[in-house]
Amino acid sequence: MDILNKIKKIQSLSEIGTHYSKNDFDLLRYKEISDLCFSVLGQMTDLPEEELKVKMIETDGYKTPKVDVRAVVFNDKDEILMVREKIDDCWSMPGGWADIGYTPL
Repeated sequence: MDILNKIKKIQSLSEIGTHYSKNDFDLLRYKEISDLCFSVLGQMTDLPEEELKVKMIETDGYKTPKVDVRAVVFNDKDEILMVREKIDDCWSMPGGWADIGYTPL
């Protein structure tokens, strides 16, 4: 993975942490990590940090290309594993958002 992709991955992890964290100290750390990423990206691209932030920061929840990944899991009795979704309390196959940099596989 090249340096640009690593910086983008770190930036996306800081956004995920910011989205889920409730702790003020953790929120400050995630913001600092994000600021460092944009500082490095700005130096690498000669683009202003604020312009990069406008183009890259995800404001709609979990940082992901919004690819949902699900799995079918059977046990020895050919029963299928199902989970209850937090969002609507309905049953579904286990899964969730694919993280930045990972394939569905």
